[in-house]
Amino acid sequence: DSNPWTLDQVWVFEGFHAKSPQRLWAGTNPGGLFRSDDGGTTWTLLNEGLSTTNIRSLAQSAMDPQLLYAGTNGSGLYKSADDGAHWEAMLSVFPRD
Repeated sequence: DSNPWTLDQVWVFEGFHAKSPQRLWAGTNPGGLFRSDDGGTTWTLLNEGLSTTNIRSLAQSAMDPQLLYAGTNGSGLYKSADDGAHWEAMLSVFPRD
């Protein structure tokens, strides 16, 4: 097997792209965020801009399918405006005690 990844956990597994029903997303630890455009046969790693590879949640904008949000364990929330190709950290939107 030529797969270099050994994943301990898959935290989120989503398939919500209306125009691309074969598209799947997997948030893993370690590894990061993977996308499949062929129903899971092959996977592409999309971690550019993420400071962690522990992805716990993923959401897609209902208004713009290119806009994604990824929640991490310990490194906050990230946003991608280009369907996951690049990520940027978002400032905290939650009040602190």
